[in-house]
Amino acid sequence: TVTNVLNGYGAVEVFADSLADISNLTIDGVSRGEALNIFDNSKMTLSDSLISNINWWEAIGVFDFGNLTAKNVKMTNGTGDGIDVYTGSVVDLQGSVISGFTYGAGIADYARSDDPANSVSLKNNEIKNNNTGLSLYSDNSSYAISGNSIHDNASYGLESYGTAATDVSNNFWGDPSGPYNDPGNLAGTG
Repeated sequence: TVTNVLNGYGAVEVFADSLADISNLTIDGVSRGEALNIFDNSKMTLSDSLISNINWWEAIGVFDFGNLTAKNVKMTNGTGDGIDVYTGSVVDLQGSVISGFTYGAGIADYARSDDPANSVSLKNNEIKNNNTGLSLYSDNSSYAISGNSIHDNASYGLESYGTAATDVSNNFWGDPSGPYNDPGNLAGTG
């Protein structure tokens, strides 16, 4: 258990071609930093864990060819994003909950067109009560997003600013009619 981290860059960081296999981790209360950072060609497997009360930055940052595989992780209550993905990184999130990130997204892919492509796989997660469920900015990332419940996010369930193809048809958006989309689904109320 890690509590009340102040002015840090990350409560736990994995970098320099490292591997970490972590389970039953609790991080509660990080101010001005991330709870977890995975970067510099490193890989983390995270399971059965709780990350809560993260202020200022994201709960988990995956960047510079980082790789995160996470199962049964609950991330709740923060002012940034739940998970940020940058520069050639991989995220595989399954059976997890991301909620309560009031100014950010549950998951954000911030790859720019000149960055190496990210790979984001989201399966059977609940992404709710954030400002935005998913924010996708990439022109070249790959996405596998299915079986998720993405609902009750204040601004958008999904916002996509990039040109990367994204099939999000096999997800629940808070209503069987699906998410509102102009012009694709004007009757959507999810």
